[in-house]
Amino acid sequence: ALYIASFVVPVSPLREVAAALPPALYLPTSAAVKALPIILLGLYCMATAARAATAGVRSYALLVGVGLLAGSAGDVFLDLRAGNADLFIPGLVSFLIGHVLYIVGYAKCAWQRSAVKAVFFGLFATAMVAYLRPTLPSDLVLPVITYATVIAAMGYSASVRTTLSVNSTQLALLGALSFLISDSVLAVDNFSQPLPYGKLIVMITYYAAQVLTAAAVPLLVSADAAAASKRK
Repeated sequence: ALYIASFVVPVSPLREVAAALPPALYLPTSAAVKALPIILLGLYCMATAARAATAGVRSYALLVGVGLLAGSAGDVFLDLRAGNADLFIPGLVSFLIGHVLYIVGYAKCAWQRSAVKAVFFGLFATAMVAYLRPTLPSDLVLPVITYATVIAAMGYSASVRTTLSVNSTQLALLGALSFLISDSVLAVDNFSQPLPYGKLIVMITYYAAQVLTAAAVPLLVSADAAAASKRK
């Protein structure tokens, strides 16, 4: 905004400040378009938290909201990566933080632990890393292993939580599974072999994942508030 204003407002100091900014700070339109919907979802989830009746559900809504904001930062980093390969790791870390926040948020709900589900998600992470390992740059092996482990843990945590809202639980699980599909296609397309319509599949499943994850929040908050009103 400052950069644009420097050409609209005839004030030389403003133009000088804009000229001094590094080019990386000029957010491309494509990055803004990709990130804005996720930012709005995050802010909506955080605002919804105020209606929660219990601390656990309130924390869950806030954590998911902040996780969405972290994902929007990842969108920006990866979009800017075309001109700066060094931004891949910050993008990966941003998404990693988002998934960790989702895990912590899901942990605010009761869990029904399942060895079968743990094995399923563990095998998913192992298979993905094993498939990508031969073509991964050496400096990305550890980050990819870490990311695969965390996203598998996020999928597991979404699959074993129990809440007052069955619909909320199901939407969160669908969101987690959409993340697994999106990240798997992205990883194969980038590090193994180009996939037909790979980028389109990634975009559809990624936005579906974030929307489903966010949509689960107001459902649980509403169920929590309704249960609290019945207890009064």
